[in-house]
Amino acid sequence: MKRSLIYLLIVSVLAIAVIALEGVRSYHGADTNPFLPKLMVGDVARIDVEKMVSGVSLVKDGDKWTAKNVQTKLAGDIAKNEGGALAPVSEAVIDVDAKKVENALTMLPGLLVGGAVSADPKKFDIFQVSGLLGAHVKLFNAKGDVLADFYIGKNATSFMDVYVRKEGEDKIYEVKAFLGGAFSPSPDGWKVAEPPSSEEPKTPDKSTTSE
Repeated sequence: MKRSLIYLLIVSVLAIAVIALEGVRSYHGADTNPFLPKLMVGDVARIDVEKMVSGVSLVKDGDKWTAKNVQTKLAGDIAKNEGGALAPVSEAVIDVDAKKVENALTMLPGLLVGGAVSADPKKFDIFQVSGLLGAHVKLFNAKGDVLADFYIGKNATSFMDVYVRKEGEDKIYEVKAFLGGAFSPSPDGWKVAEPPSSEEPKTPDKSTTSE
């Protein structure tokens, strides 16, 4: 009797789990629609990324990319409220790893979405796709026209999946891509990685050491 009851409970739990998964799948829908259908990566000449008080602007010059810090809206508001207490934004322009930029941009045309996980503006902060909490990414062409404008939110059910939302739209989608790590809001996140030092530690000269 007990064994039959345990078996029945297990079957019931599995049935509930299957129904729940089917509900989620039907809600999200199949990932068949491109998130940025009109984006041409080769046309991107500038990338702006802002998240809270960190901001960076990357500019293409031929085959090279450079980056510099930019003051975000939140950082500017804090500075005003505190009487300009924040340190000034560095105007230094640094060379960045063009391969990192290429890898980040080439992820975007392959982003596919199905049904929205939410279309409720009240949930923007929950999914971290709001102007306050999300990473705001804007792509421009050489003329300064906006090619894409979207927010990267928190990780979804998988560490490699994130929530995204287009500027001006309420729909929030889940996409399979590690966008948060690819689009850093800091110039340091785009720099060329320095090779490890090959120098061996120097040993003290015995002739100069006291006995």
